[in-house]
Amino acid sequence: MEGLKHDTGKRRMDLLPFDALDKVAEVLTYGAEKYAPHSWRGVEPECYIAALLRHLSAHIQGEANDKESGISHLAHMATNALFLVALAEDASRGIRGLYSEDESSPGCANCGHRFQSNMVGLWCTQQSTVNHDGWCASWRGRV
Repeated sequence: MEGLKHDTGKRRMDLLPFDALDKVAEVLTYGAEKYAPHSWRGVEPECYIAALLRHLSAHIQGEANDKESGISHLAHMATNALFLVALAEDASRGIRGLYSEDESSPGCANCGHRFQSNMVGLWCTQQSTVNHDGWCASWRGRV
């Protein structure tokens, strides 16, 4: 039996370098443990340009891995570049970080405050009720 699938014009996800993306995931995991998951969305793009350039400088000067994380400077650069792409995409859709309160969201069952929203989920605006991973302790859903 011969199958047929029309993939013309579709993105070639099979071309992604998954070994390199694994290194980006390592940087993201490190950042999530150091700060909080998804907290990078609330940072100004200029910070990621500066970080990318610092990692580029260290790499050019012969330093393979970041001294603090032990992870490749190239992986840090790729992560910063992806942050810049994502933030530019957000800006083109009128989304600005995690800091706009979503009036249409349900109130937090734990504290009654509204949630902040973006592409990855909802956050409670009441900091005292947000657990270590940035989610309100009573909310585990996604938009």
